[in-house]
Amino acid sequence: MRELTEVLEAYLAEMKKKLVAQVDASMQVEEERGNPDASQAGIMLPAVAGLISEPAYIRPGLQPHLSNALRRLNDVIREQAYTEWWLADVSWELGRRIQLSMRTAACIRSVAFLGKMGSHSHRSAAGQYPEADMMPVGSFSEACVMVMDGRSDAAVLPIDNSTAGTIADVYDLLLLHDLHIVKSASLAISSLLLGVPGSTFEGVREVRTHPQPIAQCAASIARYGWKAVPMESTAVAAETVARLGDQSVAAIGSREAAALYGLEVLGEDIGNTAVNQTRFVTVMRDLRIPPDATRISLVFTVPHESGALAGVLSRLADFGLNVAKIQSRPIPYRAWEYSFHLDFESRIENPNALKALYMLEHELPYMKLLGWYADTGAVF
Repeated sequence: MRELTEVLEAYLAEMKKKLVAQVDASMQVEEERGNPDASQAGIMLPAVAGLISEPAYIRPGLQPHLSNALRRLNDVIREQAYTEWWLADVSWELGRRIQLSMRTAACIRSVAFLGKMGSHSHRSAAGQYPEADMMPVGSFSEACVMVMDGRSDAAVLPIDNSTAGTIADVYDLLLLHDLHIVKSASLAISSLLLGVPGSTFEGVREVRTHPQPIAQCAASIARYGWKAVPMESTAVAAETVARLGDQSVAAIGSREAAALYGLEVLGEDIGNTAVNQTRFVTVMRDLRIPPDATRISLVFTVPHESGALAGVLSRLADFGLNVAKIQSRPIPYRAWEYSFHLDFESRIENPNALKALYMLEHELPYMKLLGWYADTGAVF
């Protein structure tokens, strides 16, 4: 490996000389064109890309090692360039929006949520915003539209479940309506079998609930042979069962829904696992970054080439940023192409978060900031 090290050191020294000369020449051209504020990173990075190549004088046996080393060297130099120039780039619109949104507390007087009183979404919304007006709606889409047209200050939407995974429709709606996440919190989900008075666990033949609890209770549904009928929310399911009065039809829902609609608890904890939590996000029209923000959510695409996604993760690691979640999602109308939803952790005092956002926005074909918000970590 000594030979490889010597080759790299010589190559790096030669490359630095060429890079400085090329960037200086490019900046002079921009000044002559009357564009003194041209992004220096925008000039430097293409120059780097053009210089990183494999020298012809390497021994064949070291070729794979050199290729990997040069790829890594490319990453390091590009990261250094972004680190040096991101503050000076006055044309960075996302950076300007972030700075204007920093430390702005959200005033939430009304909250839209899916379903009726007693649904899990209602429990989450009321638990987080006890003083706000609760506004039940029939779909996630309707909740988002109410925020967009100003009828509601915010919407509380489920986005992840520890058993059933990501609720992809919510991500799609955030992009469609250009909404931003301002807070997240987790709700402990206890899946209860609810029936009309006089019914028994053994007599149940059909269960009604939202599609998420159907997935979260799939093992029990299969074990007992219940017919699963999806409803728009757990509370709507409970209300429907109470109205039908059929002892063979039950709902999967909460204790609050049972109390509201006069149902009895026929079975406790029928979910697939003993620990079942749903993460709810509060979304608003405007980007707001509270002082206690700890989590950043992005959606992005990568070039269709080997190592593209790994490169994104490697760059975040280089900046000391911990990835909390990554999820792929098909891109509508583009067969077999995917976007990625990624969360990483950072407080607003950490400049590396902004450096990473600057780098990713310049490097990737598409990137959108969904929010920089407080992830309370609380389970209620």
